[in-house]
Amino acid sequence: MPKLRPAPDSWEAKLLQRWKATGADTRSDSSSAAIHSVLSDAIVARDLLPGVRLGEEHLAALFGVSRTPVREALLRLATSQLVVRDSRGLLRVSSVTGEQILEVYAVRVVLEGFAAGTAARVASPVSIGRLQQLNAACTEDVQRGDFVAMARDNLAFHAAIAASTGNHLLNRFVQELHEWLTRFPSTTLSYPGRGDQAVAQHAEIINAILSHDTERAESLAREHMQIAERIRIAMLVDGDPGEELPGA
Repeated sequence: MPKLRPAPDSWEAKLLQRWKATGADTRSDSSSAAIHSVLSDAIVARDLLPGVRLGEEHLAALFGVSRTPVREALLRLATSQLVVRDSRGLLRVSSVTGEQILEVYAVRVVLEGFAAGTAARVASPVSIGRLQQLNAACTEDVQRGDFVAMARDNLAFHAAIAASTGNHLLNRFVQELHEWLTRFPSTTLSYPGRGDQAVAQHAEIINAILSHDTERAESLAREHMQIAERIRIAMLVDGDPGEELPGA
């Protein structure tokens, strides 16, 4: 099959760049895993936007592989709801629904609370220092009004709480939640006053972790997420007035 030559700056060009970086063997059917990784990462990073059609033949020509590994990769993406079939049976990058957004926040309240409570028991001074460093970065982001950076540093802050627990399964679940969050078209942190409020709440969570107060750390983290959840609901009801930024 002749290889496709994508136009510069197209989504195909971005995919091809990701594909080349994998160094995958195009002659092996094991390339399915690499194709799945390339496509899923591109969807999460919004290089592939909702509605983009992902055809087997088109992708096979782009990557220079047979259709079999592409088909396998697309089936895995469909299972994880990253792609869906439209009314004509064509596979397209899926949109994130309001119901899915609320599901993410419902789970996030529980996981973030558990992570903070556990961190208060086991986090090392180095881990706590990392949290302080990340919240300082968040504070600077808010002062500059840079909500793109704030969304990124905010997720890094919450990922660092999970990492400080040493619980590998918790880390994986938190990472999956964060991948969902980056697919959201806007961030609650751009909501009026939320940025300042968030960094203040981060500081309280850090203090509770530093004091080894497990109950307070968990309670503060759950409240922090519940407020974000309420803001997200308000944004959904009001037609999502937040800035068009990926984020938390």
